[in-house]
Amino acid sequence: MTSQRHQIHVIPATFAALCVTGLAALAIAPGAVALAQAPAVTSPATAATDSPPPSQQTQHVVDHSGVLSDAEAAELEEMITTMRREEQRDMYVVLQPTFGSLDANQFAEDTFKLNRADNVLVLAIATEARKYAVAYERNSARWPASTAKKVEEAAYQKLVDSDFAGAAYAAVEAGGGARPLTAEEQRQRTRTGYTLLGTGAGGIAAIGGGLWYANRRRRAKSIEAARQIPPGNVEELTKLSDAVLTQLAQEELVSTDESIRRARAELDLAISEFGAERVRPFTSAMNTSTSTLQRAFQLQQQIDSKSVASVNQRRAMLVEIVSSCGLADDALDAVAAKFADLRNLLVNAPSKVEEITQQLVDLRTRLPQAAVTLEELQRTYEPSVIDSIDENVDLAAELTAQAETAIDSAREQLSLPPGSQGGVVDAIRTAENAISHADKALSSIENAATDIAQAQAGIEVVIAEIEGEVAEAKQLKEQGQAHGARANWDSVTETLSRAPGIIADARKKAEADPLTTYSTLVEYDAELDLLLDTVRESTAQQARALHILDNTLRSADAALRSADDYIGTRGRIVGSAARSQLAEGHRQHALALSNRTSDTRAAIEQAQHSLDLAKRALRAARNDVSEHQSRQSHNSGFTTGLIAGSILSGGSSGGFSGGFSVGGGGGGISSSSGSF
Repeated sequence: MTSQRHQIHVIPATFAALCVTGLAALAIAPGAVALAQAPAVTSPATAATDSPPPSQQTQHVVDHSGVLSDAEAAELEEMITTMRREEQRDMYVVLQPTFGSLDANQFAEDTFKLNRADNVLVLAIATEARKYAVAYERNSARWPASTAKKVEEAAYQKLVDSDFAGAAYAAVEAGGGARPLTAEEQRQRTRTGYTLLGTGAGGIAAIGGGLWYANRRRRAKSIEAARQIPPGNVEELTKLSDAVLTQLAQEELVSTDESIRRARAELDLAISEFGAERVRPFTSAMNTSTSTLQRAFQLQQQIDSKSVASVNQRRAMLVEIVSSCGLADDALDAVAAKFADLRNLLVNAPSKVEEITQQLVDLRTRLPQAAVTLEELQRTYEPSVIDSIDENVDLAAELTAQAETAIDSAREQLSLPPGSQGGVVDAIRTAENAISHADKALSSIENAATDIAQAQAGIEVVIAEIEGEVAEAKQLKEQGQAHGARANWDSVTETLSRAPGIIADARKKAEADPLTTYSTLVEYDAELDLLLDTVRESTAQQARALHILDNTLRSADAALRSADDYIGTRGRIVGSAARSQLAEGHRQHALALSNRTSDTRAAIEQAQHSLDLAKRALRAARNDVSEHQSRQSHNSGFTTGLIAGSILSGGSSGGFSGGFSVGGGGGGISSSSGSF
């Protein structure tokens, strides 16, 4: 492996002296003296056109050579995400035909500068020029030299065979990014673990198995959390990793297939017991699930055959499998459960018929006494007061008779042979429904005196409660709309607009019909309670979001001012990367302010991005100054004068144009390169 580590170039004393002399002359006659410059770091604009120059990356795996498949790139991204989460290390892998006019170290270092952080390492590979380089922060706590060396060596072992995908995988794995196991690898590892335990290799199994178990447990938690996502929530499903989506899709395919197999047998049984017409909803759900499963299997076949063109298309297919199968599975299970309840009722029909018979006896006993009670109420109250219960005795008697007819029909059908008893369930349900309504009708008469007294006393209390809730709801609505809270404000307005009419009508009818009036008020009060709960939660959530946003905006504003002040006092010594990040930070800050109430979630993300950009801009500016100082004399007076001269130049292109040539490894960056 051909490798070289660059060191910072030392500026000769004579050149330093010339610089001092030039500064003195500049102080006497600005612009009269122009210093000869050492070769500057190559600008990206001068790079060769066959490969792009270094840039700030939005992806961690960048393949301009086309040597990675979409699936490989996605898997590498996932491995780096694992590395970032578990090792707190970050890595950028850049593959392109050549490094243009830059040498390998320069390309890797410039890429690192544009994506700089203490935990970042850049691996750059020129696939046609057959060069590579790594760059990272010198003395980094996350990337010690020994670990960076392992990354370099792991990549090199694959590069010599022109295995560019293998080099990327090896480098990421060496950095701590775990490669997802295939199903066969998982089975093999499980078998190996059992073998070790069976042969008494307890110590080895405890160490290796412990690490494997920890990784598996983390993965299991992710899978378990994913299983809780409703299948209809496509937005949340799309946020899952490829590995989790793949496993969920496999689970849903198996689950739906098994559900259909079970349901088919249950459907046959249901048809024999209740007839084809009665089980039509079951048949429809079965047909829908079968069609959905066939479509899902076709999608899975496309994925397995590697015929899917892109990672995004593959993920979309996986999401469709999980969502469609999950919804179909749930619908089929719900219908199957309903018919299972019907069958259970049919099995227990004899005991249910006896239970209903006892309830009918009770109703027949209560009817005469209810008639007496109603007569007493008619003598005590005005007709309008008891108008809502005046016909309840006759109604209860009619409902009781209907229930008796239905239960007689159930008894007759129970004497028929199995397969001819489908009508028993309908008869029992009819009887149960009639008994329930009859019981309510009689209870209204039996409790009428107490209910009337409570209604008369409670009408004004409920009205006062409604008025208070309406006032609170209006205040919350005004506050929520002003602050951008998300709620169905049209529905809120419609509900609140009914309050004056309901209250006026209640006061008008309170004496004549207290029962109906009180019932109407209580129903509207319950509707208001639900409305208030929703509005309170919406406004509270928005208030919390605005609090987070405002705190983030204050932090971002302070960070932007700090970066502005620092760059403003260092002049042209600070390069374009820091200035670009600062400009974008200001733009994100402005977007966050404009979206404060219209889209608070987006505003929070923009404010956080603004804060991050401001910090990165300041860090990049300090790195520029540090690198500038390292390229000059260690004389603090010289450095201070040089900075002052840069500021006084006003950013013009004349006079000091800034920049001295520097080898790889300057300014706190370690880099290593080689050929393969």
